[in-house]
Amino acid sequence: MATKTHTGAPDAVEAELSSSPVKMKMPEPSLASLKISPSLTFTDDNDNADDGEILYVEYKNEKDHLLPIMKLVEKDLSEPYSIFTYRYFVHQWPDLCLLAYVNGDNDDNDNDNQGQKEKKRILVGCVVCKIDTDDNIIAGQPLPSKSCCPKSGYIGMLAVDKRQRKKGIGTRLVCEVIRRMRDSHSCTSIMLETEVTNAGAMRLYERLGFIREELLKNYYLNW
Repeated sequence: MATKTHTGAPDAVEAELSSSPVKMKMPEPSLASLKISPSLTFTDDNDNADDGEILYVEYKNEKDHLLPIMKLVEKDLSEPYSIFTYRYFVHQWPDLCLLAYVNGDNDDNDNDNQGQKEKKRILVGCVVCKIDTDDNIIAGQPLPSKSCCPKSGYIGMLAVDKRQRKKGIGTRLVCEVIRRMRDSHSCTSIMLETEVTNAGAMRLYERLGFIREELLKNYYLNW
């Protein structure tokens, strides 16, 4: 995998570090004590919504959801993922892939004669996560029971459309997926990486109880 390089000049080094991600962790005490507001109400894809209302939907299938997720993430995140990476997450942990939609005008339909435009659902936010299990496997030893292995949640992708930010969408998605990783999957910690220049994400995660663990140089490919 290609990584960024720098010339050794101070400005180049500073620029490289500023675009490096930081590894963050919510440790067990913070996760166990975290108070989360009542869970979100999730709807079906066919439910109607008023203009401006946010609808929250769980991932269901590739046909309806995968391509919109990829388009939204690629606009907001600097890491270029392949479709196989998305499939790895959403096929194994669909309950940890949560989506936010709003109604919008479908400009592909010509309804000028009626003076109206057909409404369509537009994806404006998503969070994609997985569960890691510390198997502590030792060569020659029997595999441990999955139920006894410590589990750590991992927030792989969080994206919110720029036009829909500052409405609490990202906070609601993250809080709901943390609840599920803790209460449904019995995770004892949660990990993630985010760029140090992403001030909004840093504030959100630190407010929830994440702590900075490590600066990851040469991690992203956003050169």
